[in-house]
Amino acid sequence: MNWRERIKKESTGPGVYNWINQNGEVIYVGKAKNLRNRLKQYATGNYHSYKIPKMVSEIIDYKVYYTDDEDLALIKEKELIQNINPNITLH
Repeated sequence: MNWRERIKKESTGPGVYNWINQNGEVIYVGKAKNLRNRLKQYATGNYHSYKIPKMVSEIIDYKVYYTDDEDLALIKEKELIQNINPNITLH
């Protein structure tokens, strides 16, 4: 099952996600109130930054970290960004 198909089965709760490229590198770390909806935005092309199409073309997989609330997602996102140092920043 490819990453776009897996999204349909994701939780609608909060959490953090990593986009992964063909080299196994994390290229982006993000957080969401609703993981399924946020991931679906990338899969369907519903995004608002000119940087995203190139990033999406590199995605072969993703990893999610489920959290109990948005505050914990923010903490986890910051931790992962510091530890992983992804090569794409959309901010």
